[in-house]
Amino acid sequence: MLADADHESALQEDALAPYIGRLSREVFSRAFGLNSERLRRGADEMLHPGGEIGAVMMAAAAGLTGLTALSTTLESEAEELYGPKKSKRRFYQAQNRHNDAASAERDGDTQRGRLARTW
Repeated sequence: MLADADHESALQEDALAPYIGRLSREVFSRAFGLNSERLRRGADEMLHPGGEIGAVMMAAAAGLTGLTALSTTLESEAEELYGPKKSKRRFYQAQNRHNDAASAERDGDTQRGRLARTW
């Protein structure tokens, strides 16, 4: 029972309507009306295999497992890109290969230029 704090008289049936919208009494009670009996019943349902609450909990746990794996993958990729050792970062490895290739190309061009002048 919802009671007025001043007089401890029951509140009007629609007193919470502006706050809960169109939730039925049953849905509101299941979601927010907890007491020791309902908590124990809910715990029993969670432990009961095949129960709705148990299935929801398992689905949530499975989702968190996927989230944990994704987080680990992203952290690994970030480490490769932005890690503390510049030599291990993929960007700088690619930049070094590019610089080496550009240098080799220049050296080749320079060599060709020297050969052309000697002929």
